[in-house]
Parts: sequence; structure tokens; C-alpha cells
Amino acid sequence: MAVQVTPNPSIFDEKIQITISNLIPFQDITIFTYVPVSQFCHYESFAQYKASKSGSVNMCADACIGGSYEGVEPMGLIWSVKAFAENKRKIVRFAQGGYPQPVIYYLIVYEGRIEDIATLRAWALKKTKAPLASAQITKLYVAPGVKRIVVRENGLVGTLFLPKEKGPFPGVINLYGGYPGVLEMKSALHAANGIASLTLAYYGVEGLPKHVDDTQDVSYFEKGVEFMTQHPQVDSRNGIGVVSICKGSILALAMATCLKGIKCVVWVNNSVNAVCGDIKYKDRVFHDIGVEFDLPQTSEPIPIGSDYLNFLPPDFTLKKFGEELQSKNSIVPFHEQQHVSYLFIAGLDDQACPTKLTVQLAELMLMKSKHPDYKVVKYEKTGHLIEPPFSPHAPSYFQPGKPFHVHVSCGGETTAHCKAQEDAWKVHLQFLKEKLVPTVQSKL
Repeated sequence: MAVQVTPNPSIFDEKIQITISNLIPFQDITIFTYVPVSQFCHYESFAQYKASKSGSVNMCADACIGGSYEGVEPMGLIWSVKAFAENKRKIVRFAQGGYPQPVIYYLIVYEGRIEDIATLRAWALKKTKAPLASAQITKLYVAPGVKRIVVRENGLVGTLFLPKEKGPFPGVINLYGGYPGVLEMKSALHAANGIASLTLAYYGVEGLPKHVDDTQDVSYFEKGVEFMTQHPQVDSRNGIGVVSICKGSILALAMATCLKGIKCVVWVNNSVNAVCGDIKYKDRVFHDIGVEFDLPQTSEPIPIGSDYLNFLPPDFTLKKFGEELQSKNSIVPFHEQQHVSYLFIAGLDDQACPTKLTVQLAELMLMKSKHPDYKVVKYEKTGHLIEPPFSPHAPSYFQPGKPFHVHVSCGGETTAHCKAQEDAWKVHLQFLKEKLVPTVQSKL
């Protein structure tokens, strides 16, 4: 009996084929998969299959009949993993800071239909039952040949990833949300897809604001734009893109509003106004709307997104919402930048930010200004953390530091959320390449 995985290793956003052969015809099997992410926490999934009459299971063609997912899902064992820890306080986010290490998935095949994942976990981790077969699946964020360059100059704290091919390449700046320091995985995958990507920290490290709600100065990000436009491996003839999520998204809109050299922005799940701290550029200030967060002392995830709207009257309308933000000098007038292309990606079940409402306001602002180039993509049953494809759905995450220091509920339903991640990744890559790659002008 054998498990074949091709390709293996593979890039994280690359689909793989898993085949199990030399089974008994129509044999029932259960596959348990786990991936350690810390000393105390791993992510796990399981799936039940029935072998074909030839004694094989091909996950690209055969349907899972029970477990963490159902149906024909070639990547189901990967995206359906969920966090487990004996102590729930030890559960950590799947994506970790620093160098994005290879992710190792341990795949173990057992005979029969096992319904209890705790039983499978005990068998696998304590090695109390012999499996039919096993394999390791290696997924890479950093593709072979991709160059990783630590950037610590002119006050910048970040990491630049360059594709292995001969440049220059289209270039983007990547901004994460409420995560102190540098998260590199998305920029590494950009480089695997032919895009030079600089991921920037903007708080929580020496030399930068300490807390997520401290004032952000767009001049810092201006240095990032200058770094990219002056880099010999970046083709900035069309300008630079900004890819963002959560707090990074309002900063991206502020960059597009205040700075030269920005060609396009990918906005994911946040707001169109300053929140969680003021944003300034020279003598211009976008004021925090002053949300009072209701943060009970609990270890359970909190849906803080609703707190953003507590200042609104019960009979508010979208128009009143915009007027309220305008009156507080909080709204960022990104829509006035007609030369910047925008892609808005919204998870409509986001419980960490009021995305369902704010994306409507963004759309209204763009429409009223007759903006010539924008796209809005909305995903039902999709939560806050829209990560690269085949990443697990994060129902919650821990937001460290003031004003939060709580577990935040993200929302979303696992299958729908993971499907949205796969689609959003394709959409945003296509958008970046369309806007950033100069077109060849005919001489005829």
C-alpha cells in the first residue's frame, strides 16, 4: 500500500494530487492529517473514503464521504485543518511571523470508517495503532530560487521577496493588520507568482509605533514606496501596488490618497475611515472615530466588529454613516484619486470589522465620484482573515496589546471561507498584473 503526493514539495498556493493505491477493492479508509505549529498546538483534519474497484483512492476524482469536508476536494485535507490544543489558551494562529518555514503535513491512513477525530489523534500522536500507510506533504511559502532580503534602512522594517526569474518585476507593498512585526508568507507567495513584494511592519517593533492604536504617519510608508520605485529589480513605470488586510487596508487607502507612485490598491476587510488610531501626513490628519470597545474579561472570542458602529443611531442609513464619518474628519477620500485602481475584497460575515457596511460605503463613494477603475468582490459566509489559498479558516485570532488583548471572533463558515480564499487569491493576482505590468505600445 502506498501514498503518492505530486508534486511534493509544492508551493503553498499550488494544488497537489494525492493518490492511495494497493487497497482492497471498495475498502473503507480514514485519513488523519495533522501539522504542528507550536509545542502545544497542532492543526488537524480527517476524511473518509471508499476505494474503487481497482483498490485506489484519487482525491482529485473521488468524493470524501465523511469527516472534515465532503465531496471531491483535492486539497480538502489541507484547507480543512482546525486548531487543537489540550489547553485552548495555547491555540495559536496558523500563520507565524518571521521567516516562513516549510509547512509539514503528516498524513496517516487507517483502515475502516473512524468517526471520532480524538481517536485518530490518539492513534497518530501516541502511535497506539499501526496505520495502513503514511506520508509527509511539504508546502513551501518560499519557492526555490526566490530571493529574501531583510530591509532595515531609512527607518523601514520589512522583508523584500524577489522572483527567481530575471527582472525587473511588478512591485507591491504588503501590509498586514493587527499583527506586530513582519508577516512574510503572502509576500513570499507574491514572488513565487512573479511579483516583487515588500512586506512592511508598521508597529510593535523597535523604532515604530508601539501599539496598533498609536498614530500612523504615512511618511513612513512613503519611504517604502521610494524604496520600491528606486529598486533596480522593480519595474515601477506604471507605479506600485499595495496589498492590504484589516488595519493595513485603511493605511493603504491613506497611501493612495496622500502619496505619488501608487497605481493600485487591494483592500481586504476593514474600513474607509481612520479607526484604531489617527493617520497623518504632513499637515493632514484623519481622525480616529473614537470607538469604545466593549471587551469583557473572557477567553472566548469576541465579535468586536459590531463595536465600531456603536456611535450610530438606530435609524442610520448608508448616507448618514458617510456623513457621520465626514463630520469627524475620519473618512479617507481615496475615491478622489482617479488614477488609482482599486480592488475591494469583502468577507460578508466578518465579525472583526464592520466590512459588510463599509464596503457598501466604499462602493457608493467610488460610484458617486464616477471613478473609472474599481472592482468590488463580495463573498458570502466569509470571515475576516482572508489568507492565501488552502490556508485554514481562522474562526478567531488573538489580538495582542492595547486596546484589545483579547481573542477576536472572525466569522465565516469553513468551506465557504476557504473557497473564497482560493478565488480571492486568483482575482488579486490577476488584478495586480493587469494594473502593474506596462503594456507594449504598437509602433504602427
